Amino acid sequence: MPVPTINTTQSVLGARVGVPFEFQAYATEAPFFWDATGLPTGLSIDTPAAKNATIEANDDIVSCTAHGYLDGDRIYFSALAGGTGLSTNTIYYVRDKTTDGFKVAASPAGAAIDISVDYSSATVRKVSSGKITGTPTASGVSVVGLRATNATGTSAEQIFTIGVEGAGGGSGGGAETSLTDGTIPVSIDLVTRQVTVPGGAEEGLYFKRGDGAIFNVYFTKGDATCVPTLADLTLRFKHLEGEAVLATSSAFRAVTTSTPNFWQVAIAFDSQALTDAVNDQEGVPVPIASSGQNIVQTDPDKVTAFDGIGEFEWQETISGWGGGPAEVRGSSRHFPIRIVRDLGETA
Repeated sequence: MPVPTINTTQSVLGARVGVPFEFQAYATEAPFFWDATGLPTGLSIDTPAAKNATIEANDDIVSCTAHGYLDGDRIYFSALAGGTGLSTNTIYYVRDKTTDGFKVAASPAGAAIDISVDYSSATVRKVSSGKITGTPTASGVSVVGLRATNATGTSAEQIFTIGVEGAGGGSGGGAETSLTDGTIPVSIDLVTRQVTVPGGAEEGLYFKRGDGAIFNVYFTKGDATCVPTLADLTLRFKHLEGEAVLATSSAFRAVTTSTPNFWQVAIAFDSQALTDAVNDQEGVPVPIASSGQNIVQTDPDKVTAFDGIGEFEWQETISGWGGGPAEVRGSSRHFPIRIVRDLGETA
């Protein structure tokens, strides 16, 4: 069995101070333990407690005081002393449980495993679900490292970002909502499809390669606030030429705790396609005097920049159309986004 591979679909997640948060991580190869570093304050990953036990051969009972397990729960032994019949770091299933004991099976409906020789001691844990839960208590952006472990070993660390928005609500296009955190307010006019971004559409938005961002998306019709019913909302970052997609948002959710309601999308500017596009932009040649000769080389103090376009797409559900709801696809106008490679950063 190979070590686990963590699903990388989610690279940026959004949360809000004071609002319960839940995210389910997934991995291949049946991991039984998950570990996360760098989580925002108030969030934690499911890490079942280790319990001490002994295992008796005469009745195949795992003796474990007030274990709290239910029949069918998945458990594993991280340590076993003496005895035969069981293996460490192997997933088993609880059966015939009592308050202070249980038997184990190799499958959910399997027979109890025969313990040939007593185990003088054992350490048992319930299999971790990999679920991150809690209620954030502070706004900010956290870079989280996630690892999954199975009988073979531990996965490579998967890095992703959780951005926590402040608890304060707001109105008037979202300016107040975003003052206390790093989210970016964006307004889309459903009539003109014009996107209004901080700094104005001509100036656009600026990110470094590898940055992540969470957008608070508001909809209007002229000067009036509009709250459409959306089945999906996606932000795509595209190449100016040919509109090849270089990055796509990976999370979408409705925020109903603010007035007016708005939607959030999260995106990471870290795809290989985007990296290649940034690296294709050459530096600026400047003449440099050396030993009386002019030598043309790339100025190391010039930032490599790539200019692309952002576009929002959404799926709106409109009721009462032809006897049933209609699914209407919409797209915004383009707006400029610049991605740079930082000074001194290698390609």
